[in-house]
Amino acid sequence: PPMVAPLVTLTLRCVKWWLRQRQIPRTKEGGLPTIAWLLMAVHVCSLPETHERALQGCQRPMAALLASLASFFRHYAALGCLDGVLQFASDGSSSEFRRRSPADRPKGDRTPDSWAEFAVLDPTREGSESLNLAPPLPPATQLLLAHELRRAGQRLERVPARCEASARESRHVLGEVFQPLPEGINAIPSSVGCAVGVLLLWGEDLKGADTRTIECGMVELIVPRPGWAAPFLRRSDDRSELHVRLCDVDERTGRCHARRKVSVVVLCPCHVICRVHLEKEGRAMRLDAEGLERLRAMRRHLRTLDARQQ
Repeated sequence: PPMVAPLVTLTLRCVKWWLRQRQIPRTKEGGLPTIAWLLMAVHVCSLPETHERALQGCQRPMAALLASLASFFRHYAALGCLDGVLQFASDGSSSEFRRRSPADRPKGDRTPDSWAEFAVLDPTREGSESLNLAPPLPPATQLLLAHELRRAGQRLERVPARCEASARESRHVLGEVFQPLPEGINAIPSSVGCAVGVLLLWGEDLKGADTRTIECGMVELIVPRPGWAAPFLRRSDDRSELHVRLCDVDERTGRCHARRKVSVVVLCPCHVICRVHLEKEGRAMRLDAEGLERLRAMRRHLRTLDARQQ
């Protein structure tokens, strides 16, 4: 139908705007490339259920766009929807997402694994020339992406399913979905002049076998791996060192204190979820509203993953 192509185009533009506004990690930082995100959006726009929700917009462009965006965020926020292979037909006429199954694991691997292995195959290459556009995503990065996808989807769920949403309501919801974050909030610097607050995936080895929790800490020193000169560290980096002082956080108030029983621990960039802003409050500190929301939401999501794994 004539309305489909413009709707897909608008959806892709909004996804790109969301990536920028919410500071989603870029390719050079170890995140998914923009082309992978756009192919993910094209796939969702082609699904029958997305068409149905868009048609419920009563031909109103804004309602149809909100429905299309809601489908995108809802689809990839669901558990398991970033665990598999997204592939397009050679002529681009269709796409398919094949979830990873236990049979896809290497023989003899019986380790419980709640983390995704995501692949987006380049639609311009086939057969032996097939190319995966998605780099391996460390568990900490997966938590960040899952949080941002769920956050956007939850806000878009506030829009009425049919035609009841006013223009003001729609603009308000979009304003929340695309609320900008400070530049670099999700980037990992290669040096620090003063302590930097971070959220960490703690107690997790690179194979995902140990008990894990999400902790708040202050990075006091960074030692980049030999030869690294960029002002940021890649999220998959397991050689650079981050000297972190862990903090105990009261989830009700956001107040936090440096942990006394553990002095400074040495971690890697692959353990970092994101940076957070810590505000001085007397002898203690307090997580800002965005950081506290992230901590609470990610801990809930991690508990859900752990429950599914049992």
